[in-house]
Amino acid sequence: MNFHTGITKQASDLTYIDEKIYDKGHLLPAMTYSFSEAYMRSTFTYTNAVPQISGFNRGQWAQYEKRIRQYATRECSPNGGDLYLITGISEVLLQEKAPGKLEAIQNPLKNLGAGTAPKVSIPRSMWTAGCCIAPSRGVLGAFAVIGNNVKDKKKVFTSQVKMNKLQDFLLIGVKGFGGTDINLFPANPGCSDPLKWVNLK
Repeated sequence: MNFHTGITKQASDLTYIDEKIYDKGHLLPAMTYSFSEAYMRSTFTYTNAVPQISGFNRGQWAQYEKRIRQYATRECSPNGGDLYLITGISEVLLQEKAPGKLEAIQNPLKNLGAGTAPKVSIPRSMWTAGCCIAPSRGVLGAFAVIGNNVKDKKKVFTSQVKMNKLQDFLLIGVKGFGGTDINLFPANPGCSDPLKWVNLK
């Protein structure tokens, strides 16, 4: 991974040295940004990485990243659309209260990095929201995915949710910062329309 000049608080190789639990997980996956070698290499910066539990990063999360690429190449692009993706981290931890009923609770972040190594926050969950928009026809489809980035295998799961549910979960994660609403695609309300929901499975 490369250090990004001009940003003072970011991880380095020292943060992850001898690390056996966490990967330097991409926010924007290299395979998703593989239009050229230069584009792909640009994803290998510490500003595009967060500590991800290896099993989650290489397992459930990688599967959804693959499904998103397949949706882009098999459905969105062939129908004249451009796929817009937003990816991030959150302090929320998901719990399944009943089959199909998710609840998010705020769970403060901890840091990775020991001694004098630069510290970086470990996300409790990762999420991606996507919206396929065709210039002439508007929103063709949308989806949202969120997954727990935790050590406890019983709590590691990834779920596809409706856009408004993801936005509600993210708002729980930023309680105390004064926010009252989260709208990931404010210029395109169709991205939150349940009728535009795309099943990635």
